[in-house]
Amino acid sequence: MKMRFLGSVAISATAVVVLAACSGGGATSGEGPTASGGTLTFATWQWQEPGRGDLLWDGVTQYEKVNPDAKLKKQEVTRGDFEKTMSTQIGAGSGPDLLIIPAPFFPTLSASGALEPLDDVLTNDEKATMLPGNDEYKSKGKQLAFLWESVPYALIWNKQLLAEAGVKPPTTFDELLQGAKAIKEKTGKTGFVGQNTLNEESTWWSSFSNWTYGFGGSWSDGTKLTIDSQKNIDGANAFKEMYTSGAFGVGDDSSTYRSKFAQGQIGFIVENASAV
Repeated sequence: MKMRFLGSVAISATAVVVLAACSGGGATSGEGPTASGGTLTFATWQWQEPGRGDLLWDGVTQYEKVNPDAKLKKQEVTRGDFEKTMSTQIGAGSGPDLLIIPAPFFPTLSASGALEPLDDVLTNDEKATMLPGNDEYKSKGKQLAFLWESVPYALIWNKQLLAEAGVKPPTTFDELLQGAKAIKEKTGKTGFVGQNTLNEESTWWSSFSNWTYGFGGSWSDGTKLTIDSQKNIDGANAFKEMYTSGAFGVGDDSSTYRSKFAQGQIGFIVENASAV
């Protein structure tokens, strides 16, 4: 199995996930984290990721050593249901104290007024060490979330399937398309899969951007939207060509195709580093 950037096609895209305090509980005092005790419920789909979820939870619960009167409690929600579940719970005036927010979900939550401002949580020295991307998680001048992780996307392939199909690692979209077709025709296995279902619309957006960004497109020029630029159209057409090629695993959600890839059933995927 190899992981490579696909020349000028699948440029690394940043998938930002943020950590925010919900106003439903666990609020800060305005002068730093509260020192009082209590239980903080922390929601993310990542707790369910085999192996990785346990490591993340072990890291997060180190907070209990810093504040022995506080206890952390998991809330596990499947990735496909995460935004809907959080919206329902928070809209009803409940929900977790801490949650991971996929980037496209942030504007919805920030506009709702449900997030607790975090401006006074960190000292000035700590703020000076923060990545610039944290500035994107401000609303009306208030810091509503912090970066949780930033992961690049890359083209990943199964060396054995490529060898069986006589396919070389691609460096252009046309080579990727023909390689995926050859794998399907010569091995009977799926040539390529990427996110393609509307029940994963939030994460699909980040995944799809690899196609438009890879062709040199962008969604704005900094002052106005450029959705209908030719480069964006070229990227969308490339995705459509792959999707309708007969080599694409149409209908598979991310959990399904990631498992299939791990089992050697898929030739190519464009995937983020945390999944790898």
